[in-house]
Amino acid sequence: MTRSERFIKERAWLRTHSFCTTRFLQRVLEEEHLPTEEREKYSYIQNKIIITADDNDWAGVSRKYWVDKCGSRYRPYIQDLMGWDEIERNPSYLATDDGTGYPMSYRIPASKRDDGFCNVDFHRKRIRRPRPKNDPTDDVSQYALKNLSALSARRELILPEDPQRRARIRGHLEHIAFGDFSLTYGKER
Repeated sequence: MTRSERFIKERAWLRTHSFCTTRFLQRVLEEEHLPTEEREKYSYIQNKIIITADDNDWAGVSRKYWVDKCGSRYRPYIQDLMGWDEIERNPSYLATDDGTGYPMSYRIPASKRDDGFCNVDFHRKRIRRPRPKNDPTDDVSQYALKNLSALSARRELILPEDPQRRARIRGHLEHIAFGDFSLTYGKER
């Protein structure tokens, strides 16, 4: 058994995707009798909005996230979620072609937030280690990456009961477990 295989085996929680969704969405998906793969896509979209939004405000989510998980035909999933009143789109969004545009923003309607959240787990077909594009250009960046690489995730997870916090922490722990620390540099003045 390779070191990587042993690492994953010891951390069984890496074999599942865990999403935070509304309880209502889970009831709808069960009633629709959708395949697991479809249910995972709907759950992923709602989860991304929930964990990205601060204080139930609008969450600006780039279409890149939807394409990565659902493919280029992601719009029907968003339309379905909007039709079920599971997400709402920011009506003041203005698309621009000059490169200064911001991502479309979404939020969970108050009526669905009041119904409560839950966590849903889906089995991963395969586990891919992320390949961060780290190219440290100075001593400070090299020092930061060296210290970040010393972090590790526990074998057994101890997560809070709150579904939103649980999903956020779980996502961060997956990145820590795989050493996915990417550096970004700001514009020089």
